[in-house]
Formats: sequence, structure tokens, C-alpha cells
Amino acid sequence: MNAIKTYFIKLNLFEPDPDSGEREDELKRRSNIIATRIYLIVLILTLTAIVIGLRSTSETIIITLEYPTKYQLASLTLDIQCPCSRSSLSYDKFISIQPIFHQICSSDFVSDRWINIFSDELNMGSAWYLETLGDFRKFGRSYFQALLSYCHLSQSGIEESIRSFYESTLSSSYALFEPVFRAQIEEIIKQFQVTAVQGFTNQLDLVLNIMFRNQFLSLLQTDFLYMYLGNSDYGYQLENSQTSLYTDSLGQGCSCRTYADCRFQSYVQLPSEYEYDYYYGEDKFLIPGVFASCTPMAAIQLLQLECFYNQSCVDYLISYFNTTEKFTALNITWQSKFTENSTIDSIVHEAMIEEWISNISYDKYYTECVPISCTYTQVKQYGYNLIIKKLIGLLSGLTLIFGFIIPHCTYLIMQRGQNLEPPERISSKLDVV
Repeated sequence: MNAIKTYFIKLNLFEPDPDSGEREDELKRRSNIIATRIYLIVLILTLTAIVIGLRSTSETIIITLEYPTKYQLASLTLDIQCPCSRSSLSYDKFISIQPIFHQICSSDFVSDRWINIFSDELNMGSAWYLETLGDFRKFGRSYFQALLSYCHLSQSGIEESIRSFYESTLSSSYALFEPVFRAQIEEIIKQFQVTAVQGFTNQLDLVLNIMFRNQFLSLLQTDFLYMYLGNSDYGYQLENSQTSLYTDSLGQGCSCRTYADCRFQSYVQLPSEYEYDYYYGEDKFLIPGVFASCTPMAAIQLLQLECFYNQSCVDYLISYFNTTEKFTALNITWQSKFTENSTIDSIVHEAMIEEWISNISYDKYYTECVPISCTYTQVKQYGYNLIIKKLIGLLSGLTLIFGFIIPHCTYLIMQRGQNLEPPERISSKLDVV
């Protein structure tokens, strides 16, 4: 320990080279020893300050990546810019949309088999008009033809909207990260779904409103009964007209002249055994959720599918028809956003769509975008390897500067101090060193 202490006390980095012929007197020797101590302290403090300064600072690097893959893009920062080779990308290239329609549109109840079981027998002439007004067999054929039309209209209308959507483009100057891309496309799809359904229902409401406002007459005479008399001179002349008797949703009297939602509980009835009392038989079945109305279009909007979800109800209803056909009820276990008591009107105002199935392919989007290069900035903190390299580069310059300045300054200061002090104090200081 003492040897090490003695070594550092006598350490002299600025001792003249013996081959140089330069003499080192006592003042010079003492000056060089003190300069060595100052030099080491200053050098260590300077290097320490440089290390602390480099560790607390960082540098920004601009990096360009050629032909990046989607996996490379996903690993990079969000401020990256990767220009797409195509600025407008068609939705059909990376999006697919499939609507799932209500099961009624694929059921037996819109098939030709079902529609053909309805006879025109109750639609002929004016006899027993009021007595057969609510009989399901009177308007059933037109009723379900209207329902089939709703299905066809919704399917064709939505398919046309999807085709138009596919022709639209996504304006994307730069490649999007997958989470950003999916969030943006999902929002676009939601807006499309709302717009497509709203466009369909607006057109349908317009048509129904025109029909009501213009008082189009029903061929089934479910709104008004017109009776004509033949005349040899003037052909047929209108003798009388009779308004159908309905009630509104509150059970009050309702006229087809002023209201579109007039209704009457629908039923099927077996004829009486007495010919003169044909339509007053006791065997009458009130069909749950089924109503007669001014027109088949109005009646089908009031329809609730309660009976058609129940196989027993369907079978009992069919028993009143002259047919051996079998029909399957709707699947009550099918997951649906509509209930069995939902009206056809509420279903139609959703374009008869149960759900939308959409598929978004980021792989296809990235293939269409085809970014050629990506440019991004990266902030790096100086690591110890880089700091050591910088210190090595600075060390030669620092040793050269400090090795020149510190010894000369120290010697000049001590020489000046020697000239100002008495000889006895100088000798005592030299003895100490």
C-alpha cells in the first residue's frame, strides 16, 4: 500500500526524456509532479462529464426501408411513411360483405307450393262480402305474394348497394398499419350498412305512401266493395260502393279512405251445413298475429310470425285447406335479432336483414397498396459501446491539449510564486515535495 502511495506521490508524467538532454531542476520537477496530478484530475473529470452528457442525450436517425413487408411495417413506429404505389384502392379488392336475410325469405311460406294452396273461391263476386272479409283464404295468395316481393326487393336492393359500394375506392396515399386499417374500414362498413338499409326503406316508404295517397283500389275489394249494374245503352254503371269495416290499433272504427293501418283479425272458417247459412259455421280459427287490412301490402306489414314459428299452429291452419301438402314452420331456435312477435313492417325496415357478415383482408390491401419504400425517424440514446468509441476518439486530443497547457501553466504559476516568496519558504516547500 505504501509503495503504491509513494508511486502516485512521485508520479511525474511530464519528466523530460533522458535522450532529449533537457535538465529538470528541482522547481521543474516539483512543477511537473503537481501538473501530473492536475492533469489526471482534469482528464478524469472531463471524461466523466462527457460520458454523463452523452448518456443524457440522444440522436435522431432517418431510416429508409426498401420494399418493406407487412411484418416489417408492423414492427415499426407509427410515424413511418410508406407511400402506396396506388393512391385509390377499390373496396372489392380487400372487403367482402354478405347479408343474411330473415329466414322467412327462404321458408316454405314464400314458395309456390304455399301460394298455390289458396283458392280464388272466396274472391269471386260480392256475395257474402263482409262475411269473408277477414277470411285468410280470401287474401292469402296476394298476402304472401306481397311478402315474397318484399324479400325480392330487399335482396335485389341490398345487392345493388353492395355492388355500388365495391366500386367505391379507399383513398390512401400511405400504407396503413393493420389496427388503423381495420378500425377505419370497420367504420366505413358500418356507415354503408346504415345507408343501404335507410336507402331501401326510404324508397319503400315512398312507394307505399304514393299508393295510399292516390287511393289505389285493391282487386280483392278489401278496401271498398263496388257493385255495378249492366245497361244496354251505357255499358256497366256503378250502382253502389261500400266501405270495408275495420278497426285501428286501438280498436276504434277505421276507414280505408283516411287510414292505411286499418285491420281486422284474420281467421279461417269451415262452412255451415246449411246452404243459406254457408259462412256462419261454428268452426272458426283466429290466426295469431295475422290481420286483414285495406290492401295486401298493408296487411303484410301488420303480420306477426307467431303462428308460423309454431308447427302445431301451421298444421292446424293447413287443415282448413283442401291440400295434402306439408309445410315446415320457421326455426324458433335460430338466433335472430327479431322476435316471433316482430311485425313484418319492423323486419322490412331493417331490409329483412338478420346480420351482416363482412371480411376484411389486410393482406390483400397491402398487396394492392404495394409500398416501394418506407421512411421513418428513429431516436437512439447513446449506448456504452458508442460512448467508448467516442471517448477513444477524444482521448488523444484531450491528452494533447491538457498535456501541453497544464504543465506550462503550472510551471509559470510556480515560477512566479517563487520569485515573490523569501528563499527560506521556498526551500521548505521543496523539502516537502
